Amino acid sequence: GHLCAKEMRLVGKALALLMPLGYFAALHFGRRSPSVEGFPWQVQAAKAAPESYSAWSYQAERYIVMDERAAGMHANRFCVAYAMRLATLAKRVFVVPSMQDGHVKFPNATLRDVIDFWELAAAAPGLRIMRAKEFLHSHPMEMQNNEWRPAPGARFTVQQMFPSVSIREKELAPLFRERGIDVLVLRENLTKNVCLNYRRAMPRGRWNFVVDLANPTAALRRYAEGFLRTLPAKFTVVHWRSESAHVWLRLRGVTHSKDPVNETSHHQTCARQVINGTRQFINATDEVILFSDVHRGVGGFAAHDYMWENLTEFQADRAAAESMLMSTGWTNGDALVGKYMSENPMFPGYGADIGIQSYIIERAAILATNLITCVQTDCARCGLAESMLVRTILRDRWNKSNATKCGTVLSWTSGAMHKDCQ
Repeated sequence: GHLCAKEMRLVGKALALLMPLGYFAALHFGRRSPSVEGFPWQVQAAKAAPESYSAWSYQAERYIVMDERAAGMHANRFCVAYAMRLATLAKRVFVVPSMQDGHVKFPNATLRDVIDFWELAAAAPGLRIMRAKEFLHSHPMEMQNNEWRPAPGARFTVQQMFPSVSIREKELAPLFRERGIDVLVLRENLTKNVCLNYRRAMPRGRWNFVVDLANPTAALRRYAEGFLRTLPAKFTVVHWRSESAHVWLRLRGVTHSKDPVNETSHHQTCARQVINGTRQFINATDEVILFSDVHRGVGGFAAHDYMWENLTEFQADRAAAESMLMSTGWTNGDALVGKYMSENPMFPGYGADIGIQSYIIERAAILATNLITCVQTDCARCGLAESMLVRTILRDRWNKSNATKCGTVLSWTSGAMHKDCQ
């Protein structure tokens, strides 16, 4: 039914204050009801629930849904934590997003859900959650003109918004607490509310969600263990994320004004730096496994291939760097993981999933006898020094034992290590 007059006035005033900040965008679909101080609330009866589904899921509930996020697995947790905490405070059902290649997706009945990989339920025991397939059965939706709407014939209301990172969950929750529109869709604007920006001044309640969301499901742990059992008892991992800030600018069509990359030699120069730097810290007989986004083929990093299409010289330089690394005799770790996944997919259609692959690489790097990577400024021209994946690996290695802590090199250029190991 409609909100009472007092509630409608309060909501209208709150939104009138928030909208000038440029953080709020709403779209409503269905039968119109009278505007509330310029804000059109539209309320309809929810679609009747089929008998095979629980009635609470469709009659009296309100939902929070996330659409696609650009960030990968380690960064999108900040967005998921925000949405889950908002759902908790607003007393709404949280619809578990779908997940593919480590990215959050709008609920899709043909994909696996985030809950198949990460322990969402454990992160928020008091939060009611619903799988994507169940939600779409009662609330079919489609994208039209960049707007999420009910599918033809469906009778429920939808509102979409782009919440600013500066607006905390507790400020939004009263506006959507068990009333108003049926489905609230939280969307992303790459210039305003990307997932990493939600790290800023995080309230403790959200931080607790982020920490808990880093816990993999038992199924994902078992799957990764299947690969880890194939590795030698002792080995060194070299991790080179070659898409540094300089390279990333070039891929986006921007040339660094003061320090542009040389597209004919950048990757080859960096490969020599990685090889020569690593050799300072290993023995000739050490088993070295390299994980790097320069790798192609099975297990290779292809997520940004479309950005390389017109950079022929840069691509040739990258391929030459890959050949240089292969000539060292080091094992291509990405190919190992890719082969394992293609032959033993965790789920149908997920035999080359980047998100699953990243988790396996994370576990291998944590267990390695030695790790050589780049998180320092002196190697940052060649490697991404702000990798969320590497930060996760380092935290676990430092907490595991003194041996793994002091077997971790933070820069192949300077040989920097943890302060306890200097």
